[in-house]
This record gives sequence, structure tokens and C-alpha cells, in this order.
Amino acid sequence: MSARPAIFVCGLGDALYARLVAALAPDDDVDLIVADPPLVAACAAEGVPHQTLADLAVPFPAAQVAGAQARAAELVWRADLDARSAAHFRTAAGTGFWGAIRGELMVELERAIGDGVRGAELARHLLRLRDLRCAIVGFDMTPWARGFIAALDAAGVPSLHVPHGLFARTNQVVLPGCSEIHATRVAVGGTFSRDVYAENGQPLDRVVITGVPRWDLLPALRRTTPAAARTTLGLDPARPLVVYATTWVELSRTNVRYHCTQLAPIFRALLRGVRRTDGPPPQLVVKFHPTEVSAGNHAQVCEGYAALCRAEGAGEVRFVAGDRLPWLAAADLVVSVNSTIALEAVIGGRTALNVLANPNDRGTLYDDATAIPTVVGEEVEHAIPPLLRDAGLRCALAARRAATVARYNHADDGGASARVAAEARRLLTAAQPGGRIPAPAPLVSVLAPAGTGPLRLPLPADVPHEVLRPSDPDFTTACNRGAAAARGRFLAIVDDRITHEAGWLDAMLRAVQSSGDAMILGGSPAPWIALRRADWERARGFAPGTLRRHPDGGLVVGAGEAAA
Repeated sequence: MSARPAIFVCGLGDALYARLVAALAPDDDVDLIVADPPLVAACAAEGVPHQTLADLAVPFPAAQVAGAQARAAELVWRADLDARSAAHFRTAAGTGFWGAIRGELMVELERAIGDGVRGAELARHLLRLRDLRCAIVGFDMTPWARGFIAALDAAGVPSLHVPHGLFARTNQVVLPGCSEIHATRVAVGGTFSRDVYAENGQPLDRVVITGVPRWDLLPALRRTTPAAARTTLGLDPARPLVVYATTWVELSRTNVRYHCTQLAPIFRALLRGVRRTDGPPPQLVVKFHPTEVSAGNHAQVCEGYAALCRAEGAGEVRFVAGDRLPWLAAADLVVSVNSTIALEAVIGGRTALNVLANPNDRGTLYDDATAIPTVVGEEVEHAIPPLLRDAGLRCALAARRAATVARYNHADDGGASARVAAEARRLLTAAQPGGRIPAPAPLVSVLAPAGTGPLRLPLPADVPHEVLRPSDPDFTTACNRGAAAARGRFLAIVDDRITHEAGWLDAMLRAVQSSGDAMILGGSPAPWIALRRADWERARGFAPGTLRRHPDGGLVVGAGEAAA
């Protein structure tokens, strides 16, 4: 057994994560155990020190897993569950359908429990073999991942979830699964992803904005022109290239059948749009989503698309899979169906078009303020020619690029791998052998009541916070309204007319956590008020008229509040 601490990396199968693995141990002071074969191969090719599961000396406890799965199956198939289930699974008309779904549902439930058992047993296996201090996971919503993370958490080992890209907004519908947080922390691309978690009621003090590591190489695409990239790929450099990125078959959607029936009309409309373009006829590449051709069905999928091409009289179409970067580099226009590959194209300096298969998905991923225009269904036919030929439109979209990248990917600097690695190292340092995971830093709600001017408050990146600016003209009413909307564990009420010194929020947090008083008054150069949100709720808010601004720019609290 190695005496050095170890980091386990799993669920990150993209070879582009080799940069993240390399950043985790720049001084070769920890053992890096990598699970996914594509990432293992990339680390080996790039000389990144790592170990694999096969390198672990003790065999995996298969018999123990099998026994746990058998016990789970006994629980799933309990006969006494049938009566309750039959009563529950009925239509509005009273027709029962439990018998029709029982077999398939129970098999799926047994499989899910088995996956969770395997995940938990792998975690315990690693803990027995190595001084495991941190796990980096590419998913935390599957049964396997939940079992794995739960076993680590029970042992005091933190985990960091690194999503592959973006989870779309849910239009105020709280959906379990992708937008839930199970790991100790989740490293997200930008404020968009953070807001998706907030929309689903997740604890924002466990969200860290870092950017997406597998997008770190995308800014480098801007160093070459699409024409030069086409020459490298053996395409005609003088003819523009349209890349159509297919979507994954979204089995988790309740309207999946409707969604899938719209995909063929979208592709046919795209073919018509390419043909309508003036000038040199564009070249077209269909880039398959990995899950679309992962079952050995590449030839059948190609034939399906080729049949649609023949029906539209489009014969010169290339079908590709695998690495998307060369095709993004060569593209003048990337078209995708509500997918993050449109954002990847924009990060790489290319033009993108987003297509919705379902009109109800409008605004769930991109909106009109981004550099990615959105059309619905067959409208793609009329959207393609202007995006290829209208220089003014392309310039207008390019002007929105910087704000779009910042919203979705934090910074346009290719540094997400380093930021994620830094967060992982912080977790690793805090997770001592046999110790518990330290509680995450609490979220602080910063209230600037009735303010209209720009805030002049230094807000540190390492203190989780939100800013609320209720506009009620009465100061006390604004404070109460802002506090009611706040999500933080602590409230900091500030005067937006005052320039606070750096470190004020850190000092406030230390003071209110260490003091037994319900409220803390103090700060420099002007007073601020800090209190625990629970204390404010118990006191039912501030009494009218007793919380007000002082002419000097400070805040004055009446006796009623000070004693609350």
C-alpha cells in the first residue's frame, strides 16, 4: 500500500481531461488513480503520471458485491409491495396499470440498486488499499455514483463533481437528477450553471465556479482560420463548411418520443438551408454524438442520415465520429439541437446556431442575449444563409461573444483545469486520514437596500455570497423584503453609498460566527449589520421605522433590533 495520499478520478472519459489530471499533482506528491480507459490512454500518451484500477494489488470483492445485490433483489421483489403498488398506479379513470409495468420496473430498480452497491463497494475497496483523500467524478446523479459518493462521505473523504458541460434550465420546474448536488462540491462552468442549481433549490455554498476543463483547448482554435483547418482535413478551403452536431437520444425526457420525431425534419430543413446559400456551395459534415454510435451501430446510423440526404438531393455529405475539435476548427457554422457544442464553437471563435426540437425548450440553454441565435425546428432552413453570408450579422454575434463565454465558462483563458485542480487540492488538504469533511463555507446574503448606484464593495471570491438590492423606498421595508428573499445562512446589510475596505466580508463572517449576540454592529469605515438569518426569522424581521440610514452614511439600529 502506497504511503502517499491518493486522488481517484472517474467518469471523465474525454481525453481532454488529461490536462486536469496533470494539474492535480504538479509536484508528483500524490498518487493519481484514473478509471476511464480513454483518459488512461491520453495520460499515457502525454506522459502524465498515473495509476489505473488494474494496478491495485488486491482483487475487487466480486463475491461481496454479488451477495449485496442478491439481498437488494429480495427487497425489490417483496410480494407485499404489490397491493400498495396496484392501488397507487392507476389512471384518473381508475384503471390500474401496475401489472403492465411491474416486471420491467422491478428489473430496472434491481439494476439501479445493484449499480449503487457496486459503486459503494469500489469506494470501500479503494479506502482499504490507499490513503484516499479525494475523488473527482464526472457525474454524481447515477445510482453507481451516488453509492460511490455516499461511501466516501461516510469515511470522511470529500468528492468533487466536474460536469461535462451544462445542465439546461428547467423553467422553474424542479427536476431531480442532473441538477441535484450529491458530491461535497461541484465545479461548474459559470454563473449560468450556478443559477440552474439555485433554481432547483440546491445549496450554493457547495458550488464553485471554475470553467469547464475539457473546454480549455477551445480558445486555441482561434489561432487558425477555418480555411486553413479545412486544408488539413482534406476539404476544399475555398468553400465554407457547415458542421451539424447531432444530439443524444434523451431517454430521461418525458416527451422523448415527440423530441425524436422532430429530428429528421430538422436535418432535412438544414439540408435545404445549405442548398439555399449563395456563393460557393457549402460543404456539410455530420458529427455524431458519442452515444449515438456507441453500440456498434455506426453503419446503420450513417445509412439513416444518408437516406434523408438522398430524399433532399444532397449527396456530398461526410459523416464523422470521435474527436470534435478538428471539425470545430474547420467550421464556418456549427448547428446543433439545444446542445453545448454550440457554445464550444463560440468559445473557439466560430459562429453557431441553436435549434430547438421542442418550442417549450426556448430559453432553457441560450437566450437572445447570447452570441448563439436560436430557431425552432424547420426554421433552420432560413437561418443558415444569413449566418454564412451576412457579415453584419456575424459581427453582431461576435460582439456578444465575450459576455457569452463569461456567463457559461467563467473566463476565456483556458485555465479551468488549473482552477478545478486547485479546488481538489483544497479538499484533499482538509481531508486528513480518519477525519471528517469540513463543513462548507456558509453562504452570505449581502443586502444593499434601496440602492440604485453601482456597488463599491469588494466581494471576495472565496466567500460564497449573493447580492440583493431591494428597491423599496422605505429602508426598513427594503431590508425586510431583501432578508425574506435571501438564501444565505447569514445576512449582511450594507450602505451602497460607502466604499468598504477589502476584507470587510471576511471580518463580518468571523465576528458573527464567534459571537453569541444575535446581531453584530461594526465595520470600517462605516457600520454594517450582520446577523444570523435564523435570528431575523425568529424576531419576525425588523420593527418598522427603527432601522434607518444615518446622515453620515452609516446604519442606525433602534433598541428593538439591538435586543432581538
